[in-house]
Formats: sequence, C-alpha cells, structure tokens
Amino acid sequence: MKKIFCLTIVLVVIMSLFCLPTQAATPEFSWKEYDKGYVTIVFDDARDCTVTLANMFKEHNMPLSCAVPGKVVANSPSMVSILKSVQNHGGEILSHTQTHSAFHKDSTLAEIEDEFSKSYDSLTKAGFVVNGIIEAGSGGAEKQVDYNLVEQVVSKYYKYSDCYGTSLQYKSVRTWMHGQSLAQLKAKVSRAANRKEWLILFAHDFGEISQSDLEALLQHIKDTEDMQCVTYKYMYENFGNYSKPQNFGDTFYTVSYADKDGKVFEEKVVKSGSIVSGSPDNAPEGTEWSEIAYTVTDNITISPIIDQNEAIDTPSNPDGNASNNDDDAHNPKDPIQLWIVIAIGIVVLLIIVLIIIFAKKKKK
Repeated sequence: MKKIFCLTIVLVVIMSLFCLPTQAATPEFSWKEYDKGYVTIVFDDARDCTVTLANMFKEHNMPLSCAVPGKVVANSPSMVSILKSVQNHGGEILSHTQTHSAFHKDSTLAEIEDEFSKSYDSLTKAGFVVNGIIEAGSGGAEKQVDYNLVEQVVSKYYKYSDCYGTSLQYKSVRTWMHGQSLAQLKAKVSRAANRKEWLILFAHDFGEISQSDLEALLQHIKDTEDMQCVTYKYMYENFGNYSKPQNFGDTFYTVSYADKDGKVFEEKVVKSGSIVSGSPDNAPEGTEWSEIAYTVTDNITISPIIDQNEAIDTPSNPDGNASNNDDDAHNPKDPIQLWIVIAIGIVVLLIIVLIIIFAKKKKK
C-alpha cells in the first residue's frame, strides 16, 4: 500500500508540471480570425509612377500602400506632396529603410540602427504616420542578415514588418505581381476571398504590371464578394492581438464637395472620426446643400441636394474602424488550471486512503 501511495504522489506531481501555464500560452502577439478576404497592394520605392497610382487608387476609392526610402522624401518635395495625397485618401506610407541599401551577412548593429532610425525620422518629419517597415531586397542577399542584430533595433521604431525580426509578427508574405498574368492575379484575389485570407501584392512600377492590368485588377477586387482592399495598418489595428495597447496614429481621409456635374471644387483632409458639415464653405450659386453632419470613416464625396434627396457617395470603408469581436474571442482556450489537477490528485489520495482503511478493517 505504501508503494501505491508514493506512486500516486509522483503521478500527481508530474501531471501538475505538465499542466502548468507556460510563457508560450500567452504570446506577445497573435492574430484574430479574419471575417472575410483582404488584399493589400504595395508599390515600393516611390518611383515616377506614384502620381498615376495615387490618382488611380483615389478614383477606385481604395487605399494604396507605398514603401518609401527615407532619402526620397528628404530630396523630393514634389514626391512628398504626392505621398501626402496617398495618405490623405486612407493609404499608408511605410519605411523602406533610409538609403534602400539591403542588409547582408556582414551588416553591423550600427548600420542597421542607422538605416532604421534615419528612415523613421525622415518620414515622420515629412508628416507621415509610419508604423511599419518593408525589407529592401537585393537578390536574396538580404536574407543572410543576422536577425539577432535586427531584433535589437527594429521594434524601437516600428510596430510591424514584412520580414524583419520575429517579434514584429506578420501573417502573410508578399506576392510579387511581376511575371503574373492578370488571370493569375484575379484568381489569387478570388481564392483569398473564398478562404478568408490576407493577400499582399507588390510591385515597383508599370514595367511589372501594366496600368491597364492594374485597373482591371482593382475593378475585380471591387466586384469580388467578401473582399476588401486595405492597408497593413488596418489589418494590425483590427486583427492583431497585442499583449500591450498599441497606438497606430490617425488615418486621414479626404472629404470632397462636387457640383451637380460631379466636378470637385472643394476638399478637406480630416482625421478618421472627424465630423464635417454636409455644406461646403464656398458653395456655388444656385445650389442647395444638406446641413446634416457626417462622421468621416472613409473618403466621401458630397454633392448638392437633388429633388430634396441628398446625393452622397460613401463607398465601403477601406481603412476605418471595423467592428470586430473582443480581443479574446479567437484566442485559444486557457490551459488546464493547476487547481483542477490538484483537486483530482486529492480525490485519488482520498480513495487510496479509504481502500487502505477498508483493507485494515477487513484483516481485523
């Protein structure tokens, strides 16, 4: 009986050790489930095509994401103006390092710090809200960098990354649009919608995807049920489970006032959640406007009242606050609590004690 008693105690201790909560059970970051398909379209380097891209995405009322080297905004005021238009229409500006020099196996901590810090300073001083960084490529050599060094620096400046560092979680790798046919890209969008996945597409210019193909792709995204074009910022704000609260800054949108012919004559750039009037500051003569106030969660175009009915175009929200379940809604269940194991062990011990007592009485 003593052997059985000792064996029971050992088993209870072992069970308790296995069921103790571990650090891995509460990760620093995890993802919630997606409620539908999402696509993020990124153009790197801020090349000459950026002005065309900005207008194209504005016309489709979709947010464009741009990965921009810090040196670009430091040397080109005209590009800063174009990129401001991207940001003001719900798009996102991400860092693409300072000099667009890819890291390699011999990159030092000082070099990494220099690229990350200067890029962040250049972009934020130019007036951009910067949360993420996109790795600069160099034919694969950038994959040989010592990520232990990167880890010491990257999270000081950025909340998420496409590749740098394991502490900055990312859900999906980027898909290069170069070499992909329009049919292939459309198929990827449809598959992401059907599977409720996040698809990230990137290119550098119209040499990698033609303007006509991009136009057709954007239209396909709009026509695809359960698919929405968003930014990195949108995904991390709405589906990222952070152990600590994160401040992603403001998203900016453009409120446009158009005449009866649809020609925009006045615009306002406002923060998401701002309240604006349905009437412009300088209304054309002979036009009647609504006095209703609007809460801005998207780019909107407001037109004069026609036949006493207000004409306002409010497309689907590309980068505002989405309604999601609570942070814990999709978290895995907590591990078996230690007290449950202890309670089971106590019950087992009581049963054994009763058996021993019963056996002794039987002998008497």
